Amino acid sequence: MFKFQRIDIEKISYKTLLHSLYLTQLLLFIVALIIFIFFYRGSVAELLTSLLPGNFVLETLVAILFATFIILINYVLYKLVPATMLDDGGINKKIFSNTPIYQIAFIAVIVGFIEELLFRVLIQSLVGVLATSIIFTLIHYRYFDKIILISFTFITSLGLGYLMVFYGFYTVFLAHVVIDLVLGTLIRKGIVE
Repeated sequence: MFKFQRIDIEKISYKTLLHSLYLTQLLLFIVALIIFIFFYRGSVAELLTSLLPGNFVLETLVAILFATFIILINYVLYKLVPATMLDDGGINKKIFSNTPIYQIAFIAVIVGFIEELLFRVLIQSLVGVLATSIIFTLIHYRYFDKIILISFTFITSLGLGYLMVFYGFYTVFLAHVVIDLVLGTLIRKGIVE
């Protein structure tokens, strides 16, 4: 029987974690290419067009409002809930507390683009919002023993899924980038862990 093992994050170097992050994103991008080639119903032109904002100002505003809501909930949880219930194993703290803000921004853009392309544009177009949110939550298996983290991941994914339905890729991409950038920076500054 397969069993997940805990890894002592202190034994993994910052450089190894950062390389793992980028490698994971590369693998997700390859999965996105495979899904596009074999399952996507539209053309390359349709895909590229779907990535652009329809109403730049409105979609930017909606993205920032959604991101602000998610960030505020995160912040309140970190202030009200015992740290043990929100501990992701120290991975985010180890990565972001040692990363310059310009690189946090780069990570946020890469992660936001690849994950939203894969999950919202490709997978969601095939299986819908709910199933996509379940899949997205399952890839965050390291949160499974933290009911608040896994629930919040699922709810955030649902929110991003419905943003995709009503506003499009640009909105979910920007929201994801803002969430990751701000939370990564808050970790860097020691405001949250």
